[in-house]
Amino acid sequence: MTKSQFAVTLVALAAMVPTTLCAQGPEFKIPDGWVVSPENDRAAGEAGYRVLHEETGIELVYVPGGTFMMGSADDDLDARGDEIPQHEHPVEAFWIGRTAVTVGQWRSVMGSVPGMFNDQGDSHPVVEVGWDDAQEFCDKARLRLPAEPEWEYAARGPENRKYPWGDDWDKTKCCNGGNRGPGDRTFPVGSFPEGASWCGALDMSGNVWEWCADWHDPDAYRSYAKGDLAPPSTGLRKVLRGGSWFYVDPRYVRCAFRGGSAPSYRDLNVGFRCARGL
Repeated sequence: MTKSQFAVTLVALAAMVPTTLCAQGPEFKIPDGWVVSPENDRAAGEAGYRVLHEETGIELVYVPGGTFMMGSADDDLDARGDEIPQHEHPVEAFWIGRTAVTVGQWRSVMGSVPGMFNDQGDSHPVVEVGWDDAQEFCDKARLRLPAEPEWEYAARGPENRKYPWGDDWDKTKCCNGGNRGPGDRTFPVGSFPEGASWCGALDMSGNVWEWCADWHDPDAYRSYAKGDLAPPSTGLRKVLRGGSWFYVDPRYVRCAFRGGSAPSYRDLNVGFRCARGL
C-alpha cells in the first residue's frame, strides 16, 4: 500500500466514526455536598440516578443530555399558539428536583413558611411563592430554577410524551381537579409514582404550577426553530409549567403547555422545583 493509499484509508475510517463520539458533554459526577440516595436504583450516568442533600432533604434526579421535540405539532388539537412550531431542541445533561420543593424543605433553608396556605404538612409542596421567592431559595441552597427546555425535556423525554407517563390521559396518575388531595388541594409530593416521567421526576403534571427560569415569550419557539436557542432576555411574565390541582381539563397539565405570570405572582397553586448543572 502506497502512502497516498494509506492516507485515503485513514480518511475513510475517520468518516465511519460516529460524530457523537466527538461531542463529549460534561463528565458525570455526584455534585459536591450531595450523596447517593439510599433509594437509588439506577447506574451512574443513567436517567433517574438519584442524589440526596441530607441537610435539606432535597433529592435530585439525573437527566442525560440529548435532543427532543419541544412544543406541539401544528395539527395537535390541544396545541396553543405559544407551543408551536414543534422543533428539535438540544439540552445538555443536568440535574432536576425529583419533586417540587416541600414546605419542610423550604423551612429548612428559609427559616419560616410563607403565606397562609402552607398548612397541609411538611411533605406537601410549598405554595404562595413568587418567582423572586423561588430564586432566593435556590440561591441559598446553591441550586437554580430549571430552564424551560430543561423542564419540558425532563417531563416528556426523547419519546415526546404528551403527559409524563405517556400519551393517554389518566387522572389517577397526578393531582388534578378530578383527583384532588386533602382539603381539595395538593397531595404530598411523590404520591403518584406511576405518573413518573422517563427520568424519574414526579408530579410534573398537576399538584402545583412550577416556576422556570425563563421569561415567557409567545414567539420563543419560532426563534428556536430557526436555530436561535438563546432564551428570551426580557419580558413581563416568567414561565410556569405543569398545571396544578385546580384544573379539571387535562390540556393544562400536558408536558407542552406553557403558562406564565408576573415574577411577583403568588397563589395557593404555585410552587417550584430546583435544578442544577453538572
